[in-house]
Amino acid sequence: MNNKKINVGIAAADFMTWNGGVDFLKDIILGLEAVADEFNFELYLLEAPNKDYRNYKGLKRIFKKFQSNYFTPIKKHDENKDFKEFKKLKFISFSPNKLKQVIKKYKIDVIVPCLPTKYLELDIPTIGYLYDCQCKYYPEFFSKKVIKKTEKFFKKNLDTGKRIVVNSHDTKKDILKFYKAKDENILVLPFSPKINERYLEDYSEEIKKYNLPKKYFMISNQFWKHKNHKTAFEAISKLVKEDLYKDVQLICTGPMEDDRAPEHIKELKEFIKNNQLENTIRCLGMIPKAEQLEIMKHAQALIQPTLFEGDPGAGAGWSAISLGVPCIFSDISVNLEIQGHPLVTYFKALDVDDLTEKMKEALSKKRIYPSKEELLKNSNDNIHKLGTFVAQAISKELAK
Repeated sequence: MNNKKINVGIAAADFMTWNGGVDFLKDIILGLEAVADEFNFELYLLEAPNKDYRNYKGLKRIFKKFQSNYFTPIKKHDENKDFKEFKKLKFISFSPNKLKQVIKKYKIDVIVPCLPTKYLELDIPTIGYLYDCQCKYYPEFFSKKVIKKTEKFFKKNLDTGKRIVVNSHDTKKDILKFYKAKDENILVLPFSPKINERYLEDYSEEIKKYNLPKKYFMISNQFWKHKNHKTAFEAISKLVKEDLYKDVQLICTGPMEDDRAPEHIKELKEFIKNNQLENTIRCLGMIPKAEQLEIMKHAQALIQPTLFEGDPGAGAGWSAISLGVPCIFSDISVNLEIQGHPLVTYFKALDVDDLTEKMKEALSKKRIYPSKEELLKNSNDNIHKLGTFVAQAISKELAK
């Protein structure tokens, strides 16, 4: 054990603008809290300033933005509603132009993970984070402006020469291929599904309002085109034509919208209507996480039909595995990184017939529900595995 306290800054900026980013940040914090005593870490969440100026227009908006960027006081406090479950985490709020003062005042030794390049350009050790290379494979989903901005962002981060973590070997392979990065600078986080203990409580009363059937499958994704709901919709349509499966439903959560491909949402709705599937395919929209996971617990299987991801199974797959729920994943390369996992079955991506057969197989099996103790042990083991990996990466940075 290191006798010297190591002050670890956790960069919240930019992760807080999307649900997946918040979940990722929480996973990193969970891991670091689990090993904080072992590695003698003191953990600080570096918070972005309040963005309430976006609620205003005209001069008032300009003033609020100016005030937020330049007059947010540097202060440490002990509560944050988004991260209140973390007991070893301290919070520092500050305006963007005071980052160096924060580092000096609180003697921050290292910062991880970082999205904005300005963190990687600091004189102290930092570890960055990059998401997947979806723009390279599906440029039609993005505007030229977004693609250009993404390219610039990736290159700028990689040009710093700092180590960067990614969520999969598939993403690392793409970064090495498209950006000629140094192999040793790209660190792949371990596959480590975990669950907050509070979601293992019984929320069955809260989901009675959904009047769920005895057997159902679940998709818990954004409705973006590459998530490929269409294949699953066609599979359930085919499945329920057989009398044995006529009462099976497909439950979907997540907002039914895709600004990048609005015609895609229209096509999905028309498919449901034209095939009289309103009582078979049920789209619940955004619902509380506790309810979402309670529904997931009792699904015959989670279906992940996606055509592209940055990590195996995506967030929903990690949640399902952490809850002991069987999964049917598309056989894209990133998902195959966990081939051999006892809860995971694969179907040929875009193959409706193959997915239908895998759904029948899932329905023929009796659902096994692991005990709370077993799920907690698996989760805690994975939390420690992730925390140890990040902590060792930090130690290597500090030893340079």
